[in-house]
Amino acid sequence: MSSRNVRKGMVNYGESKNFSGFNAFELLVLCGFLTWMGVEKFNFNGVATFIISFIFLIFIFFTRLYLLLSVLFSLAWGGIGFLLITFLVYITGGSPTLSLIIGIVGFILGVLISFGARTLGKRYYDDIEIDN
Repeated sequence: MSSRNVRKGMVNYGESKNFSGFNAFELLVLCGFLTWMGVEKFNFNGVATFIISFIFLIFIFFTRLYLLLSVLFSLAWGGIGFLLITFLVYITGGSPTLSLIIGIVGFILGVLISFGARTLGKRYYDDIEIDN
């Protein structure tokens, strides 16, 4: 193995490590939401619901179902970007049409940035799993 390949691998590892917390944050938010739903709607035990949802989401994280979860989270971040930018343009005096157009740009950016960050974070966890 050449030193160039080792250097490229270390750079990729460093870039991926920066985004690993993004995945952990989203998984914990989803666990919290599922726990809240279980306690409020079905009167489940909060601690047990959190632990079961966490184990279930970790299982999904290391299977191919993660791609579906990733797309859903990316669309959610895109929706947040759309709402935020639409609101900011509207309160600064922009027309509703301009607000909508720039909001669509915010949606696209939200989807692309969050999907890229999630992909890099997943690559970091996959690298850890492969190493022995």
